[in-house]
Amino acid sequence: MAPRGSNAARRPPVAPAADIAPTGLAIGLSFSVPTALGAGALSLAAAGVENPRLDAEVLLSHALGLSRAQLLAATTRVLSPAETDQCGAMFARRARHEPVAYITGRREFMGLSFHVSPDVLIPRPETETLVEWLLETVSDRPSFSLLDLGVGSGAIALSVAARHPGARVTGVDLSPAAAAVARGNARDLGVSRRVRVLTGDLFAPVAGRRFDVVAANPPYVPRAEAATLPPDVRDYEPPVALYADDCSIDPAGRRPLGGAGSGLAITSRIIAGAPDHLLPGGSLFLETAENQAAAVAALGRAAGFTVAEVRADAAGVPRVVRCAGCYSPDGPGSGGSSPARLRPASPGATGAASASMSATAAGRRVENGV
Repeated sequence: MAPRGSNAARRPPVAPAADIAPTGLAIGLSFSVPTALGAGALSLAAAGVENPRLDAEVLLSHALGLSRAQLLAATTRVLSPAETDQCGAMFARRARHEPVAYITGRREFMGLSFHVSPDVLIPRPETETLVEWLLETVSDRPSFSLLDLGVGSGAIALSVAARHPGARVTGVDLSPAAAAVARGNARDLGVSRRVRVLTGDLFAPVAGRRFDVVAANPPYVPRAEAATLPPDVRDYEPPVALYADDCSIDPAGRRPLGGAGSGLAITSRIIAGAPDHLLPGGSLFLETAENQAAAVAALGRAAGFTVAEVRADAAGVPRVVRCAGCYSPDGPGSGGSSPARLRPASPGATGAASASMSATAAGRRVENGV
């Protein structure tokens, strides 16, 4: 019998490590934090998860409402049966290779916390290279307009808005569900007054408008390569955000670029349409796969861009292409009725346009609603 006044009689039994189920935590029992963490890591390792210990820490921290540092310090804490069941269910989902970000509903990007769901691609560290380069390019501008094509969770668009108080951002996504996620993140991050999220195909929702910067992390995986992707990606992330058509053509409609299965179909459409939607001195930023950067730069040059440069991500992989020096004066919103003529800007004109951005482009920004 428990001592008088003690809660020991009502405390659920604490399961020893030997009683842990091979694939998770036994239902209805309590475990100490270290035991639960070890059980989760073992089950994830057995399932072939790449970083089992890290993932177990993240999932357990999320379930208990603790930081990872607090979790590791909680060596004497005992999970309740309800907490045990919740953690076991989360470990089981991860053991099936469901991404941690979809299980927790959160992902950190550029030091910001984003809500994510299976409707959006999970933001990745390599995309931070694009955001950082973009911010460098506009660092001397008090204000600028940005179009983010395929906005998804808003990782690119909202990170830029959060870092640059003068950014006026428009995001476009083909998926209404993804657009809703981006709008929610804009509210959560306190930038919704400077962000508009539209639904539609690439430039269609912004016909007649021009921007200082166009950015995109488009689908660039050929469908033929789907089987080579990790199950975490292949089986869970939205196909519309992953896969491009099997072949792409250059902006003039000539021979295929990159060959069959290049994955550049969406990228080539963006490059072809960008000059009609860039203000003078504007830039286009595109994320690419490791083996696509040279082909994407070639697409940019074929479209009339005089600048097509590549930057590697933190792992040294060629990841982002910046195209600049091309402006279509007869494009949408210019008053011209003829098809767009792609005209490379002269070096002097590009610099002058950038220097006078606040004066010469302000009218277009008002007219275009950005």
